[in-house]
Amino acid sequence: QIVLGRSSYLVEASDSKGSFIARNKIDYRVETVSRDGIDYYLLVDSAGRSVHAFFVHINYTMLPKSPNTRRTVAGRLRKLYEYVDLMGLDIRKLTSGDITNFILFLQKFSLSNGEFRIEFAGKYNPRNNTVNQVLAACRNFFRDLEIDCPALMEVKQLHIRRELDTDMAYQ
Repeated sequence: QIVLGRSSYLVEASDSKGSFIARNKIDYRVETVSRDGIDYYLLVDSAGRSVHAFFVHINYTMLPKSPNTRRTVAGRLRKLYEYVDLMGLDIRKLTSGDITNFILFLQKFSLSNGEFRIEFAGKYNPRNNTVNQVLAACRNFFRDLEIDCPALMEVKQLHIRRELDTDMAYQ
Protein backbone atom coordinates (compact mmCIF):
# COMPACT_ATOMS: atom_id res chain seq x y z
CA GLN A 1 0.00 0.00 0.00
CA ILE A 2 1.42 3.34 -1.08
CA VAL A 3 -0.26 6.64 -0.28
CA LEU A 4 0.12 8.88 -3.34
CA GLY A 5 -1.64 12.01 -2.30
CA ARG A 6 -3.32 13.18 0.83
CA SER A 7 -4.85 16.45 1.91
CA SER A 8 -6.50 17.27 5.19
CA TYR A 9 -8.95 20.12 5.57
CA LEU A 10 -10.58 21.36 8.72
CA VAL A 11 -14.09 22.75 8.28
CA GLU A 12 -15.42 24.88 11.10
CA ALA A 13 -18.99 26.09 11.35
CA SER A 14 -20.22 29.02 13.41
CA ASP A 15 -23.55 30.69 13.94
CA SER A 16 -24.45 34.23 12.85
CA LYS A 17 -22.84 35.61 16.07
CA GLY A 18 -19.54 33.88 15.30
CA SER A 19 -19.93 31.26 18.01
CA PHE A 20 -18.36 27.87 17.27
CA ILE A 21 -20.90 25.16 16.30
CA ALA A 22 -19.04 22.23 14.76
CA ARG A 23 -15.75 21.03 13.33
CA ASN A 24 -15.28 18.42 10.61
CA LYS A 25 -12.01 17.08 9.23
CA ILE A 26 -11.96 16.10 5.57
CA ASP A 27 -9.18 13.66 4.76
CA TYR A 28 -9.00 11.90 1.37
CA ARG A 29 -6.08 9.85 0.12
CA VAL A 30 -5.21 7.95 -3.03
CA GLU A 31 -3.68 4.54 -2.36
CA THR A 32 -2.04 2.12 -4.77
CA VAL A 33 -2.53 -1.62 -4.62
CA SER A 34 -0.47 -3.81 -6.95
CA ARG A 35 -1.86 -7.14 -8.11
CA ASP A 36 -0.55 -9.35 -10.92
CA GLY A 37 1.76 -6.57 -12.12
CA ILE A 38 -1.02 -3.98 -12.42
CA ASP A 39 -1.36 -0.96 -10.16
CA TYR A 40 -4.89 -0.24 -8.96
CA TYR A 41 -5.76 3.10 -7.40
CA LEU A 42 -8.21 3.58 -4.55
CA LEU A 43 -9.67 6.84 -3.30
CA VAL A 44 -10.24 6.47 0.43
CA ASP A 45 -12.57 8.98 2.07
CA SER A 46 -12.46 10.45 5.58
CA ALA A 47 -14.35 7.46 6.97
CA GLY A 48 -11.87 4.99 5.45
CA ARG A 49 -14.23 3.83 2.67
CA SER A 50 -13.19 3.34 -0.94
CA VAL A 51 -15.09 5.50 -3.46
CA HIS A 52 -16.59 3.00 -5.93
CA ALA A 53 -17.22 5.33 -8.91
CA PHE A 54 -13.63 6.55 -8.72
CA PHE A 55 -12.32 2.97 -8.57
CA VAL A 56 -14.26 1.88 -11.66
CA HIS A 57 -13.27 4.97 -13.68
CA ILE A 58 -9.55 4.87 -12.86
CA ASN A 59 -9.06 1.11 -12.87
CA TYR A 60 -11.38 -0.07 -15.65
CA THR A 61 -12.34 2.78 -17.96
CA MET A 62 -8.79 4.17 -17.92
CA LEU A 63 -6.95 0.83 -17.77
CA PRO A 64 -5.54 1.19 -21.33
CA LYS A 65 -3.82 4.42 -20.21
CA SER A 66 -0.35 4.39 -18.69
CA PRO A 67 0.01 3.99 -14.92
CA ASN A 68 1.44 7.53 -14.72
CA THR A 69 -1.62 8.98 -16.48
CA ARG A 70 -3.99 7.04 -14.24
CA ARG A 71 -2.09 8.15 -11.11
CA THR A 72 -2.17 11.78 -12.23
CA VAL A 73 -5.91 11.66 -12.98
CA ALA A 74 -6.48 9.97 -9.61
CA GLY A 75 -4.91 12.95 -7.85
CA ARG A 76 -7.00 15.38 -9.87
CA LEU A 77 -10.25 13.58 -9.07
CA ARG A 78 -9.28 13.47 -5.39
CA LYS A 79 -9.52 17.28 -5.43
CA LEU A 80 -13.08 17.06 -6.78
CA TYR A 81 -14.16 14.69 -4.01
CA GLU A 82 -12.47 16.81 -1.35
CA TYR A 83 -14.30 19.91 -2.55
CA VAL A 84 -17.68 18.15 -2.75
CA ASP A 85 -17.25 16.78 0.78
CA LEU A 86 -16.00 20.10 2.18
CA MET A 87 -19.00 21.94 0.81
CA GLY A 88 -21.54 19.20 1.65
CA LEU A 89 -22.56 18.77 -1.99
CA ASP A 90 -23.93 15.89 -4.04
CA ILE A 91 -21.52 15.13 -6.89
CA ARG A 92 -24.48 14.38 -9.18
CA LYS A 93 -26.14 17.77 -8.55
CA LEU A 94 -23.43 20.41 -8.94
CA THR A 95 -24.64 23.85 -10.00
CA SER A 96 -22.90 26.59 -11.95
CA GLY A 97 -22.07 28.30 -8.65
CA ASP A 98 -20.59 25.06 -7.30
CA ILE A 99 -18.30 24.77 -10.34
CA THR A 100 -17.25 28.42 -9.99
CA ASN A 101 -16.40 27.84 -6.32
CA PHE A 102 -14.59 24.61 -7.22
CA ILE A 103 -12.35 26.59 -9.58
CA LEU A 104 -11.69 29.11 -6.81
CA PHE A 105 -10.92 26.22 -4.46
CA LEU A 106 -8.38 24.88 -6.96
CA GLN A 107 -6.75 28.29 -7.33
CA LYS A 108 -6.38 29.36 -3.74
CA PHE A 109 -6.21 27.70 -0.39
CA SER A 110 -3.93 28.49 2.50
CA LEU A 111 -2.25 26.68 5.34
CA SER A 112 -3.13 28.06 8.75
CA ASN A 113 -1.99 26.46 12.02
CA GLY A 114 -1.04 23.27 10.20
CA GLU A 115 -4.46 22.78 8.62
CA PHE A 116 -5.75 23.80 5.22
CA ARG A 117 -8.44 26.45 5.16
CA ILE A 118 -10.24 27.56 2.04
CA GLU A 119 -9.94 31.26 1.28
CA PHE A 120 -12.22 32.45 -1.48
CA ALA A 121 -11.17 36.09 -1.06
CA GLY A 122 -7.89 37.77 -1.82
CA LYS A 123 -5.46 37.68 -4.70
CA TYR A 124 -5.46 34.70 -7.00
CA ASN A 125 -2.45 32.49 -7.24
CA PRO A 126 -3.45 31.10 -10.62
CA ARG A 127 -1.99 28.03 -12.13
CA ASN A 128 -4.34 28.00 -15.06
CA ASN A 129 -2.85 24.96 -16.76
CA THR A 130 -3.19 22.86 -13.61
CA VAL A 131 -6.77 24.00 -13.04
CA ASN A 132 -7.63 23.27 -16.67
CA GLN A 133 -6.17 19.77 -16.35
CA VAL A 134 -8.24 19.08 -13.22
CA LEU A 135 -11.39 20.33 -14.97
CA ALA A 136 -10.65 18.11 -18.01
CA ALA A 137 -10.25 15.06 -15.75
CA CYS A 138 -13.55 15.93 -14.04
CA ARG A 139 -15.34 16.31 -17.40
CA ASN A 140 -14.14 12.86 -18.51
CA PHE A 141 -15.17 11.38 -15.17
CA PHE A 142 -18.64 12.95 -15.40
CA ARG A 143 -19.07 11.67 -18.97
CA ASP A 144 -18.10 8.17 -17.82
CA LEU A 145 -20.63 8.34 -14.96
CA GLU A 146 -23.21 9.92 -17.27
CA ILE A 147 -23.63 12.88 -14.93
CA ASP A 148 -25.25 15.86 -16.61
CA CYS A 149 -23.40 18.98 -15.45
CA PRO A 150 -23.59 21.68 -18.13
CA ALA A 151 -21.68 24.17 -15.98
CA LEU A 152 -18.63 21.88 -15.88
CA MET A 153 -18.86 20.97 -19.57
CA GLU A 154 -19.03 24.64 -20.60
CA VAL A 155 -15.80 25.64 -18.82
CA LYS A 156 -13.25 24.79 -21.48
CA GLN A 157 -10.19 26.89 -20.69
CA LEU A 158 -9.50 29.07 -17.73
CA HIS A 159 -7.83 32.37 -18.53
CA ILE A 160 -7.18 34.79 -15.69
CA ARG A 161 -5.22 37.98 -16.02
CA ARG A 162 -3.40 39.41 -13.08
CA GLU A 163 -3.79 43.12 -12.70
CA LEU A 164 -0.36 44.61 -12.30
CA ASP A 165 0.33 47.48 -9.98
CA THR A 166 1.71 50.06 -12.44
CA ASP A 167 4.17 51.39 -9.84
CA MET A 168 5.60 47.91 -9.42
CA ALA A 169 5.62 47.16 -13.14
CA TYR A 170 8.05 49.96 -13.92
CA GLN A 171 10.52 49.52 -11.04
